[in-house]
Amino acid sequence: MTETGIAFETLVGPCRSDLDRPRLTFLHESGAEEVITGREIIDRSEALGRRLVGGTHPGDRVLLAFPAGIDFVVSFLGAVWAGLIPVPVPYPKPRRPLSRYHSIATDSSAILGLTNRETLERVDADSVSSVRWLSPSVLAELDAGATPSRSTGDRSQRPDPDTLFLQYTSGSTGIPKGVCVTLSNLMANLEVIQRGFGLDQLARDRRVVCSWLPAYHDMGLVGILLSTLVHDGHAVFMSPTSFMQRPSRWLSAVSDYQAAITVAPCFGYRYAVAKITDEEMSGMDLSGLRVAACGAEPIDPSVLRAFSERFASVGFSDNAFYPCYGLAECTLMVTGADRLPGSEGGRAVRDGTFDAPGYHCQRISRQGMRDSIARPPEDASDAVELVSSGVSGNATLVRVVDPLSSLPLGENHIGEIWVHSDSVAAGYWDKPETSQSVFGSRLSGDERRYLRTGDLGYLSDGQLYVTGRLKDLIIIRGQNHYPEDLERTVQASIGGRADCLGAVFSVSDETGESLAIVQEVPRGFTAEQSGELLDAIRMAIASEHDLIASAILLIRFASMPRTSSGKVQRGQCRQQFLDDTFKVIDRWQPTIHLDPALFPDKEELLRSVDVSSPHGQQIVRDRIERVLLNWLVGQLGCERNSVDAQRPFAECGIDSLMAVEMSGQMEHWLDVRLSPVIAWSHPNAEKLAEYLADQLLGNQQHTDVVAEQSIETLLAEIESMNEMEVLDEIGKD
Repeated sequence: MTETGIAFETLVGPCRSDLDRPRLTFLHESGAEEVITGREIIDRSEALGRRLVGGTHPGDRVLLAFPAGIDFVVSFLGAVWAGLIPVPVPYPKPRRPLSRYHSIATDSSAILGLTNRETLERVDADSVSSVRWLSPSVLAELDAGATPSRSTGDRSQRPDPDTLFLQYTSGSTGIPKGVCVTLSNLMANLEVIQRGFGLDQLARDRRVVCSWLPAYHDMGLVGILLSTLVHDGHAVFMSPTSFMQRPSRWLSAVSDYQAAITVAPCFGYRYAVAKITDEEMSGMDLSGLRVAACGAEPIDPSVLRAFSERFASVGFSDNAFYPCYGLAECTLMVTGADRLPGSEGGRAVRDGTFDAPGYHCQRISRQGMRDSIARPPEDASDAVELVSSGVSGNATLVRVVDPLSSLPLGENHIGEIWVHSDSVAAGYWDKPETSQSVFGSRLSGDERRYLRTGDLGYLSDGQLYVTGRLKDLIIIRGQNHYPEDLERTVQASIGGRADCLGAVFSVSDETGESLAIVQEVPRGFTAEQSGELLDAIRMAIASEHDLIASAILLIRFASMPRTSSGKVQRGQCRQQFLDDTFKVIDRWQPTIHLDPALFPDKEELLRSVDVSSPHGQQIVRDRIERVLLNWLVGQLGCERNSVDAQRPFAECGIDSLMAVEMSGQMEHWLDVRLSPVIAWSHPNAEKLAEYLADQLLGNQQHTDVVAEQSIETLLAEIESMNEMEVLDEIGKD
């Protein structure tokens, strides 16, 4: 058997134990389920693989740009069967060309791209000239013909010639880095997941995992889909958009399928607590849930407690929580909670340390963290509560190292987290120098190769506590954002002046992580100019990054904290922002103006109106339009006269997550079925109000012009969680 045959059989072989048992169930936004058995997975993947052989060489890279669904899995496995290297990328949002993946295509030297038929019809063939875009459904209609002879392909760019797939790191598409994951890396990490989740202790029919994480994110791809196939389980999954529009779909699916495992970033648990109603909880049964894994971003202990309290009445046990830590460079999982079976409540272990059922927590000094030491707090105001990300196992070694001297640190000292494991990838695609510095570090007297994670943390009694990010990665709503990308956008808003420095960073509030922006302005900047610049920055960040800033400060020229080499000190900048010590010229922060009667009773819309007459129908449209405009005012924190019914939502600053929330709220309010991406096809308040009124009144003159598959497209943030991103998130608050 060839190397690629071994890889394919390793991934799908467990399906042969019962070929007709469902292995993957995708839940469409409409409520329909799409089920595929082991036999169908193998047959469809092999058929696609045979068609991909023609015109390719072993080791050629193929971009996978699919909406959430089973086609992604079949295409990934088909590429493996054909000896190609799959490169998962986020599915493009409606009206956004595939050219946004030019940098990934260029970096990976991809020669082929697979997507669905609908997206194929809007691909600009010249947007990524090196890539030929195809659809599996179109290929299936062609005659595969005779398989041509193939060369061995060019494997010189791979840090390891056995690369199975490339996992591009979340956030930046300007300077992409493709992690080269081998089959041995994957299997080592799946062993970590199996032991951590206790999969070997579950009967085969109980190995059901339910998730909304995007498949292009490492948590969705490795932790959900590939883990399910290799561990002989059953994955029930939906799109991130379906979850965002109605979070109850996630937990209802856990209940309906009696899933034993679910995985989400902290943001997902927070969102569920905030959005799922008592009525939606009626009939739920979460008592079968054994593992509720939480990772991909900082874990807030208050969120875990709130989730436990909220869903205890429907059977959720906080013993199920499984905090964990990982990253794509280590395939996925590094550490996970050492389970505390039989725990009935938190118990003090020693000063500042206690166990919640299922996981460990510590309270340490806020000032001590600034001094890089985890010590007990002086008083309540000095306390910071952290959740342990668990312990390492399966021959995984975690060390905490001084990032400057590369010397190992003792217990309770905060430093950079280094990892040695068979799960650590070979390096980044075609980046030998960066790969050596990130994947090839060594400690004095230790010949083992370590991965430098760029994350900060400390070890205490074997437990890993993650405290921050050495590399300033920003995670908001499960999506990773690189500050350099955001800062470039802000710089462009000010005319690209290199002498005016700017910094972006995340700050925490009651809703989670949000974005703060600080930007220097030239001398002599006027109030009129500052207002225009604040608006320009807001719009640029919203349109280019799908983010809404929680605060924008314009500060005096040359007042930004700098290093001796002139670089921005983001950490110091963030501290000055929190301490409010900047010399501020002007600022913008949203203010909330929510009317308690924002959504009147639906009957109010129809009261005293003859809905059979054109005039009466127009009154209903006007009333819905007024609610939409008031909703925009509340979300954006702006004045009522600054929003206009004919102004596109995107220009108003509505990001994709807010658009999905709007769709969900309107659907609940009017009790009409809506696509979560309705704002893309009815892009302002006037058009959307007209559509909603017609749906409410039963008029059928409007049809949703969004293609069916576009329903699953919106979250390259969670993800991204690509977000992934969920995540490439998911990942990814």
